[in-house]
Amino acid sequence: MKKILFIFLLNLFLLTNVFAGELARIEKISDGDTFIVRNEKNQKIKLRLIWIDTPEKFSSKKLEKDAWMCGVGKNRMIRLGKMATSYAKKYFENSKNVEVDYYGKGYYGRSLAVVYRRGATQPYNFDVIADGYACVYRKARYPQVLDELLEKAKKERRGLWSVDYEVMNCLCR
Repeated sequence: MKKILFIFLLNLFLLTNVFAGELARIEKISDGDTFIVRNEKNQKIKLRLIWIDTPEKFSSKKLEKDAWMCGVGKNRMIRLGKMATSYAKKYFENSKNVEVDYYGKGYYGRSLAVVYRRGATQPYNFDVIADGYACVYRKARYPQVLDELLEKAKKERRGLWSVDYEVMNCLCR
């Protein structure tokens, strides 16, 4: 019985450490869904925040595709991308120290992650959608609550929904 209890407690300990958030410090916010952090081992890590997609702020193939799909100019998209980046910078303005949960690597080698301000119960990945600065990234599995947060932001015209409803509606399909 003691052996079974020991094995159970050992597994519980190992599982909680595997899924525990790693402490890090934000070094750079590239855009609304891409951050560079430095972890406690002093390693620089580029993060792609999962479940979200913010408008692009740099000229790229994705920006061109999004602009074409929505029937608008690139500058209109870039403006929204810059606003999403500003939101992220303001969100972490007084809290550069964060907790990061990792979910493997993405297509471009970036670490897929969920980021929390220290002590927060809800991640930035949820708040950026709830505040109207991101869409749900629908090409991968995501928590269904994000659909509810997006619909509420859209209905209440929060964030970018108040600036350019037409483009956000196109991007967030």
